[in-house]
Amino acid sequence: MDGSPVPPGKVVYSPHSYGPGVYKQDYFGDADFPKNMASIWRLQYGHLTDSNTAPILIGEWGGVNTGQDAVWQAEFARYLSHSRIAGSFYWCLNPDSADTGGLLKTSIVGDDMVFDSEDAKLELLKQIPATIIPSDRIWGDSPDWRDPEHSPPYVAPPPVPPPVLPPLSPPRDPRPPVPPPPSISPSPPPQPILSPPKPLGSPPS
Repeated sequence: MDGSPVPPGKVVYSPHSYGPGVYKQDYFGDADFPKNMASIWRLQYGHLTDSNTAPILIGEWGGVNTGQDAVWQAEFARYLSHSRIAGSFYWCLNPDSADTGGLLKTSIVGDDMVFDSEDAKLELLKQIPATIIPSDRIWGDSPDWRDPEHSPPYVAPPPVPPPVLPPLSPPRDPRPPVPPPPSISPSPPPQPILSPPKPLGSPPS
């Protein structure tokens, strides 16, 4: 990310962070794991917010709620709660991601598949402050802007009335108008040819 030729204020970085259940890294095996992770996240992308270079929005993070992955997630949630990172998206909702699981889990009851919540994961996410919208602070105002006690209260925006639209006009035919055919007068019926009347007293023909 260092030296990216992007004008200031024109980009939001969205890295993905995962624990050892998705991809093994050497630092997951350090003796001071997970306490070593905050400095690693700061080196990877956190320095961008610390130096007011650019905002960070975590595009994905998550994992199964067992073993080292559970430890990693708890530490990452703690890091998000005390950092200046703008927000995050947890992966994922559905339980069919093999290496992370989801916020839902399935069980079979009779012939039905039932969805239940992963309560431990939901409790973990409750530790992370929600995004306050709208806000009179920006992401680089102060080091404690993520602290809910210092965040401005949520003020609902005024309702927006529906737009007034003009009445719909009938659709126009794109084809040019066709002039009506010229009127044709009907021909008069043929008149019978009559012989002149014969004078009285003339012999029959």
